[in-house]
Formats: sequence, structure tokens, C-alpha cells
Amino acid sequence: MEILDDVRRASCEESNPRGENVPRTNKIRCKKCDDVIESKHHHDFKRCKCGEVFVDGGSSYFRAGWGSGVSFEDAIEVIQSAEEDRAPNE
Repeated sequence: MEILDDVRRASCEESNPRGENVPRTNKIRCKKCDDVIESKHHHDFKRCKCGEVFVDGGSSYFRAGWGSGVSFEDAIEVIQSAEEDRAPNE
């Protein structure tokens, strides 16, 4: 299992293009099973339905893991905000 830790998230909010503070999301999509999982709070460990990837940390930090022998880019798509999770033209 490969693991990526990003503990630089000092704040649980970020600015959107309009300058408004919005809560950060900690959401990823498994490219193997297409499952979207989200960690909503500190130490909220979530695994996708096929077990290939996980996410943890809520708005406190970002921690993700995926199967050995596969690159991060091949295993996980990071979803930055709720706006990116919607289908086009919604």
C-alpha cells in the first residue's frame, strides 16, 4: 500500500474564486471501481468499495493510500470541491 500524506492543511477553509471562505473537501475517486469517497472529519478513514484506495483526515489534513505497483495518478482522482463533483451543465 502506497500512502500520500499532506499535513500542510492548517485551515479547514479555503477561498473560492469570489474570495469567499468555503469548507475544504477531502474527497477522491477510485479509478478502478469509480467509487467516490469523502473523509468529513479528523480521523474519518474511508475506503472505496473495491478496497483499492482510501482517504482520511477530513478538513484537518489529507491522507490517501492506494495499491502497490500503481502510481497515484493511475489510482486516484482528487476532487477539489463540491463544484467539481457535479456533472457538466447542471
